[in-house]
Amino acid sequence: MYPVLVEDEDPIPMYAQKLLVMLLDLKCIKVADILQLKLVSQFFDVLLGDLLSINLHNVQLCLFLASSPEVDTAVLSELKVVGRVGALLDFVYAKGMQDFLDPVLSVCRFFLVRNAGNSQEFSCGAEAATAANGVDQLRSGE
Repeated sequence: MYPVLVEDEDPIPMYAQKLLVMLLDLKCIKVADILQLKLVSQFFDVLLGDLLSINLHNVQLCLFLASSPEVDTAVLSELKVVGRVGALLDFVYAKGMQDFLDPVLSVCRFFLVRNAGNSQEFSCGAEAATAANGVDQLRSGE
């Protein structure tokens, strides 16, 4: 059903984003399902457009993907995601969008953990555990 929602007129409509975040939170679907549908680039495409239209669901979806070891770093590199997230962080800070600051910083943190993980297993280490705690706090609304 989700692929049908994604193909709506909007790039990825907000109700579909909310639904996907909820399904990922409840572990009803996995990041592997998103990879199978080849939707990764769509989640980061929102960072190419007008950043005023971004919402927390966009950022949460980016966070799920950035935090997943299933998403190949080469794919994210091809999409030039780090530069886009950097521009988003700059925008959020400049506009004083406090609700977005922590989630965007969490995405940045996961890219740092990914980079550090190039020399070791991604899922190991204190950095990954600390970053995972940040995601859990974000998801629980703390």
